Amino acid sequence: MKRIHIVGRQNHGKTTLVVELVRAMVARGVRVGTIKHSSHHHEIDTPGKDSFRHREAGGSPASIVTPDLATVFLPRTPGDDAHRRILALYADCDLVLIEG
Repeated sequence: MKRIHIVGRQNHGKTTLVVELVRAMVARGVRVGTIKHSSHHHEIDTPGKDSFRHREAGGSPASIVTPDLATVFLPRTPGDDAHRRILALYADCDLVLIEG
């Protein structure tokens, strides 16, 4: 698997570029995965909802599985390599685009 990092300042078109690259490559039969990297703290689960409560209670990993999507929440500790931890999820990709 090859990785390409798309970096730049905020509001300079990184996401637009990634989306266009993914569409073009997928249309050519390339298996593309993406990772959005952010240095900001984001709440990616709704406080008070079941999955949030599972994580708060200590579920590690904690997951949400719906008919359309599956999400896994992995807690981070200082010094851990999150990319290495999720590498297996991208094993079938020809290319991974990392934005951030």
